[in-house]
Amino acid sequence: MKKDYRLYAIHVLPHLRTLDYNGITQKEREAARKIFKSKSGEKAKNKQKGANTFVPGAELAKQQAPRMTKKDADAIKKAIQEAKSIDEVERLKTMLQSGQMPHSVEQKQHQNGHKTNTEAMEQEQNLGNTSMET
Repeated sequence: MKKDYRLYAIHVLPHLRTLDYNGITQKEREAARKIFKSKSGEKAKNKQKGANTFVPGAELAKQQAPRMTKKDADAIKKAIQEAKSIDEVERLKTMLQSGQMPHSVEQKQHQNGHKTNTEAMEQEQNLGNTSMET
């Protein structure tokens, strides 16, 4: 534990009666007042303050996302043009704007002509609708 934490707590919270299941004595109160009212006590008090991690009004740190290459962006644009549903187009647009790349597996499936998850779901829904009509 940190040195003088008990005296510091007594100084900061003058109405405190017990700390760590032990009663606070008048001697401890006087010692806390003596230590933290002096100039060296001010230094100790400032030393105990943690680092200020947030400054109100300051500009927030920008996180550097991995940049998308032109080739990746072109691949997403091509996938948008080949998309068959509005949901897929919207998903790809948000990925393009945020700089994310679709999972390589999905991209390979799409480029190879395999059905994506959304296309498979649409086909199942269409099959279900036609079987109900007959």
